[in-house]
Amino acid sequence: MVSAFLVVVLLASYRALACSSVMVPHSRTKVMGKNYDWFWTHGRVFVNRKNMTRRALVAPGLKPHVWTARHASVTFNQIAEHFPMGGMNSAGVAMEILMGPADYPATSRKPAINELQFIQFILDTSATVKEAVERARTVEIIPMSGYHLHYHACDRTGQCVVFEYNGGKLAAHFEKDSANHDNPFVLTNGRFSRELKARGEIAPPVEGKAEEKQLREILEGRATTTDDELFSPRVRTACQMAAQYPRNPDTDDVAFMLGLLERIKLFPQWQIIYQLGETAVQFRSKVTESSWSPLRRFSFAAFPAKDVDCRTSPGASRRFDLSTDGPEKSVVLEQTDFATEDKGTDLISQSDEILRHLPAQAVQALRNYSKIFTKCEIAE
Repeated sequence: MVSAFLVVVLLASYRALACSSVMVPHSRTKVMGKNYDWFWTHGRVFVNRKNMTRRALVAPGLKPHVWTARHASVTFNQIAEHFPMGGMNSAGVAMEILMGPADYPATSRKPAINELQFIQFILDTSATVKEAVERARTVEIIPMSGYHLHYHACDRTGQCVVFEYNGGKLAAHFEKDSANHDNPFVLTNGRFSRELKARGEIAPPVEGKAEEKQLREILEGRATTTDDELFSPRVRTACQMAAQYPRNPDTDDVAFMLGLLERIKLFPQWQIIYQLGETAVQFRSKVTESSWSPLRRFSFAAFPAKDVDCRTSPGASRRFDLSTDGPEKSVVLEQTDFATEDKGTDLISQSDEILRHLPAQAVQALRNYSKIFTKCEIAE
């Protein structure tokens, strides 16, 4: 049995996430980008198979949510498998997590799920933003730590939704279903209703180093700020640049989004670019302070259908190490680039600094999550 302490420390380690997520809804390939602004570079890209059943890790006394994956997904994880920071499914839905204000309920009669596995649940079960909203309303995110998060999800039509907790209730902001009647294509770290106010203003270039210093001071308790002071400039810049997207068939969506992410970055360790219309994703990770890994591309088309279904591909999930060296050019990842075991140090060991407060038995329980809380649903 995994103790509540395991999940508390696991999630509390991430109370200071500061990122940005942007969709260009009128782009040719429905391109969406993410800056993962954080202090650690390591991570894994997991290919998660459909027909896997998972049980959420939640505190004792709550009813854990149990679900079965209808879609395969590719996710970006930093602590452990099944606890993603973001990803995309085979139906063309992408979802990302960001630090943001949240007024969580203390408990619920609904099935409960933790903050990170909420992403896996939505990717596993949703083919559109509309479905994501329907699925989200069947569960309750009960916080296992003191940090607050909100979520940005978009689909292959360019429709997006922001999930955040206001007054103890889950709010789903999306077109024609919110007081703002707006497609929320940009999200950073302020409450969504406040970030909307910043959209029409013209922003100066964002000074990444200055914001990094300010954010660190806030996290260390040496300074305070409002959402508008720190986060709204990135919203304004992203909206301005998205509106300038060249509407012609020759536009390179990846290059355009990479330029946008560079303008609104703080101190990114990963930059992720989803092409939802093609169910493909390109990504790179920081190697040194001034250099990146090659831009790598994953597409579900590169994986045979039998290899993204646990019924026809049993065993461990396939993973790709974000710190793996590669040639100095773009790399199209094939099935053979993904291993069923870590090629070097395993992910949990790489997260030793993040998980340093955990006792050894708790870390071992996290290692055993796949064996204890997941199974493949065999067809009758």
